[in-house]
Amino acid sequence: MIHDKNSIDYHINKAELEDMEIYVPMTLRERTAIRSWVKRGNTIESNPWEYRDSSGELMNYLQAYRIRFGYIRGPWTTGMAKRCVHVLTIIMTIGTNLKKDVPINIGPINTG
Repeated sequence: MIHDKNSIDYHINKAELEDMEIYVPMTLRERTAIRSWVKRGNTIESNPWEYRDSSGELMNYLQAYRIRFGYIRGPWTTGMAKRCVHVLTIIMTIGTNLKKDVPINIGPINTG
Protein backbone atom coordinates (compact mmCIF):
# COMPACT_ATOMS: atom_id res chain seq x y z
CA MET A 1 0.00 0.00 0.00
CA ILE A 2 1.35 3.43 -0.95
CA HIS A 3 0.97 6.14 1.69
CA ASP A 4 0.62 9.84 0.94
CA LYS A 5 3.80 11.44 2.22
CA ASN A 6 2.13 14.85 1.88
CA SER A 7 -0.67 14.01 4.31
CA ILE A 8 -0.89 15.62 7.73
CA ASP A 9 -1.09 12.21 9.40
CA TYR A 10 2.16 11.10 7.81
CA HIS A 11 3.96 14.22 9.06
CA ILE A 12 2.48 13.89 12.55
CA ASN A 13 3.63 10.26 12.72
CA LYS A 14 7.09 11.27 11.51
CA ALA A 15 7.33 14.07 14.11
CA GLU A 16 6.28 11.65 16.89
CA LEU A 17 8.97 9.23 15.72
CA GLU A 18 11.62 11.97 15.76
CA ASP A 19 10.64 12.88 19.34
CA MET A 20 10.76 9.25 20.38
CA GLU A 21 14.22 8.82 18.86
CA ILE A 22 15.46 11.78 20.94
CA TYR A 23 14.03 10.71 24.28
CA VAL A 24 13.77 6.90 24.20
CA PRO A 25 17.00 4.88 24.16
CA MET A 26 16.87 2.12 21.55
CA THR A 27 19.17 -0.19 19.67
CA LEU A 28 20.02 0.30 16.01
CA ARG A 29 17.83 -2.68 15.10
CA GLU A 30 14.87 -1.21 17.00
CA ARG A 31 15.41 2.21 15.42
CA THR A 32 15.51 0.68 11.93
CA ALA A 33 12.36 -1.37 12.57
CA ILE A 34 10.30 1.51 13.97
CA ARG A 35 11.40 3.83 11.15
CA SER A 36 10.24 1.25 8.63
CA TRP A 37 6.91 0.89 10.48
CA VAL A 38 6.27 4.65 10.40
CA LYS A 39 7.48 4.99 6.80
CA ARG A 40 4.73 2.55 5.78
CA GLY A 41 2.16 4.99 7.16
CA ASN A 42 1.70 3.62 10.68
CA THR A 43 1.76 5.44 13.99
CA ILE A 44 4.29 4.65 16.72
CA GLU A 45 1.35 4.06 19.06
CA SER A 46 0.34 0.88 17.20
CA ASN A 47 1.99 -2.45 16.49
CA PRO A 48 1.56 -5.12 13.81
CA TRP A 49 1.15 -7.94 16.34
CA GLU A 50 -1.80 -6.28 18.15
CA TYR A 51 -0.01 -6.75 21.51
CA ARG A 52 -1.85 -5.18 24.42
CA ASP A 53 -0.82 -4.31 27.97
CA SER A 54 -2.48 -5.67 31.11
CA SER A 55 -5.23 -3.03 30.93
CA GLY A 56 -6.08 -3.97 27.34
CA GLU A 57 -4.52 -0.89 25.75
CA LEU A 58 -2.61 -1.36 22.51
CA MET A 59 1.16 -1.23 23.14
CA ASN A 60 3.28 1.16 21.13
CA TYR A 61 5.51 -0.32 18.45
CA LEU A 62 8.71 -0.30 20.51
CA GLN A 63 7.13 -1.98 23.55
CA ALA A 64 5.62 -4.69 21.36
CA TYR A 65 8.86 -5.12 19.40
CA ARG A 66 10.82 -5.71 22.59
CA ILE A 67 8.33 -8.33 23.75
CA ARG A 68 8.10 -9.97 20.33
CA PHE A 69 11.85 -10.38 20.02
CA GLY A 70 12.57 -11.19 23.67
CA TYR A 71 14.54 -8.17 24.84
CA ILE A 72 14.73 -7.78 28.60
CA ARG A 73 17.67 -5.41 28.65
CA GLY A 74 19.33 -2.88 26.40
CA PRO A 75 20.29 0.80 26.36
CA TRP A 76 17.07 1.64 28.23
CA THR A 77 18.21 -0.28 31.33
CA THR A 78 20.65 1.73 33.42
CA GLY A 79 21.58 1.81 37.08
CA MET A 80 18.72 0.59 39.27
CA ALA A 81 16.78 -0.59 36.24
CA LYS A 82 19.61 -2.98 35.35
CA ARG A 83 19.57 -4.42 38.87
CA CYS A 84 15.79 -4.87 38.71
CA VAL A 85 16.07 -6.63 35.35
CA HIS A 86 18.79 -8.88 36.79
CA VAL A 87 16.59 -9.78 39.78
CA LEU A 88 13.62 -10.37 37.49
CA THR A 89 15.75 -12.66 35.31
CA ILE A 90 16.79 -14.63 38.39
CA ILE A 91 13.19 -14.92 39.59
CA MET A 92 12.03 -16.08 36.15
CA THR A 93 14.83 -18.66 36.02
CA ILE A 94 14.13 -19.94 39.53
CA GLY A 95 10.38 -19.88 38.92
CA THR A 96 10.62 -22.13 35.89
CA ASN A 97 12.50 -24.72 37.96
CA LEU A 98 10.06 -24.80 40.88
CA LYS A 99 6.57 -26.13 41.40
CA LYS A 100 3.86 -23.46 41.32
CA ASP A 101 2.95 -23.86 45.01
CA VAL A 102 6.53 -23.32 46.30
CA PRO A 103 7.10 -19.72 47.48
CA ILE A 104 10.19 -17.89 46.23
CA ASN A 105 12.16 -15.86 48.80
CA ILE A 106 14.93 -13.80 47.22
CA GLY A 107 15.63 -11.67 50.31
CA PRO A 108 16.43 -7.95 50.30
CA ILE A 109 17.81 -6.28 47.21
CA ASN A 110 21.17 -4.59 47.70
CA THR A 111 20.90 -1.15 46.08
CA GLY A 112 24.29 0.10 47.25
